[in-house]
Amino acid sequence: MAGVTKVNGYVHEDQFYGRELMIINIAGMPAAPSADPEGRVKWPELDEATQAIETRVTVSAVGAFTTGDTEVNMIIEGHDYSDKAAVLTELSTLTGYTVTEVAL
Repeated sequence: MAGVTKVNGYVHEDQFYGRELMIINIAGMPAAPSADPEGRVKWPELDEATQAIETRVTVSAVGAFTTGDTEVNMIIEGHDYSDKAAVLTELSTLTGYTVTEVAL
């Protein structure tokens, strides 16, 4: 993918290496706990799952969740998702939860 970059007043062409995006759903986690007194929901299982996923891909965004949720969506980026089934299986193994692709 070609692009034009302006840095310090100079304009030049760059070659960017593409990263593929995938939206995934992680299901089967213990329910998200109640909010703390300041209104924040801290979900340690989600934190652990996110850290495990980040050993293989970049997590760009985590979807909204509330107290009692047992699943959440994420947008991930990686080098190559040509074998999506293998990626999803690996992420499921890493997290211990069911990981599926969310179709757009």
